[in-house]
Amino acid sequence: LRWLRASGLAVAIVAAARRGALVIGICGGFQMLGERLIDATGVAGDAGDERGLGLLPVTTQFEEKKTLRQVTAECAGRRWTAYEIHMGRTVGTSPADALQIVWDTDGTSRPEGVRRGNIWGTYLHGWFEAPELRAHVAAAGRLTAYRPHRVPWSEQRRAIYTEMAAHVVAHVNLEPVCRHLEL
Repeated sequence: LRWLRASGLAVAIVAAARRGALVIGICGGFQMLGERLIDATGVAGDAGDERGLGLLPVTTQFEEKKTLRQVTAECAGRRWTAYEIHMGRTVGTSPADALQIVWDTDGTSRPEGVRRGNIWGTYLHGWFEAPELRAHVAAAGRLTAYRPHRVPWSEQRRAIYTEMAAHVVAHVNLEPVCRHLEL
C-alpha cells in the first residue's frame, strides 16, 4: 500500500475507479481497496493503522491466525473451486453487496467479497480460472470484443504440465534424481 502511494499507482487506481473503470482487488488488493488496514501487533509487517484507498466500505484487522481454506464459490451463475489464504479479518463499515456466495467444506454458505458498483474485492484465489467468470469480468469492464477460451485455465495448465513432464522423462536421465530422493 505504501509502495502504491509512493509510485503514484494509488492515485491512478482511484482516478480510474472514479472514471468508472472496473477495479478488482484480490486478497491483499481487496484489503487495500478498503478504508483502513489495522495491524496492532505487526503480524503482517509494521505495526500500526494505515489508511486504505477508500474505494470499498471495509476495514481489515490483521490477526495472528492465518485463514487457509478451500471453498466452492458461485458468482454470475458459475460455480468453481477456489481458496482463501490471508491474515486478517475484513468487515463492512456500511452496507454493500456481496461479490459471491461460498460454501465451506462443512456445506454452510456465506456471502464473500464486496461489490460496490465498479469496485470488487474478494479473498478468493482462483477467481479467473473459469471462462464464464472471465467473460463476466470482461462484460462488467465493457470489453465487448473479449472471447474467453472455452477450456478452464486449470485444465490448460494441467495439459502444459503433462507435456512438460513427458518432455523431461524423454530427455533427462531421472535415475540419479530418483536415487537421491529415495524413490
